[in-house]
Amino acid sequence: MLRGSINHVSITVSDLGAAMKFFTPFLEYLGYSIGQVIQDPNGQRLTVNVLPGLRGVAVNIWQAKPEFASHPFEVYEVGLHHLAFHVEKREQVDRVHEW
Repeated sequence: MLRGSINHVSITVSDLGAAMKFFTPFLEYLGYSIGQVIQDPNGQRLTVNVLPGLRGVAVNIWQAKPEFASHPFEVYEVGLHHLAFHVEKREQVDRVHEW
């Protein structure tokens, strides 16, 4: 394990099913294994998507609590601003943008 390397990132979404329609092909394209929808001990639904091998970073996609699901995302609000992935060439970024 490399100290300081990322173990996982969690993203909360308003509609897990709809979000996974984007995240499934996107994460598969990046080499992730897509997890099943599970329930955490607090009752929240989520997927745990893992990049296999030595780079075993997970991207967790969480269903928002019902009272927060209609809150619109604001990029400059407190919370995750953005997440960036390495790719080999610009065409790969363009392909994901088309999705």
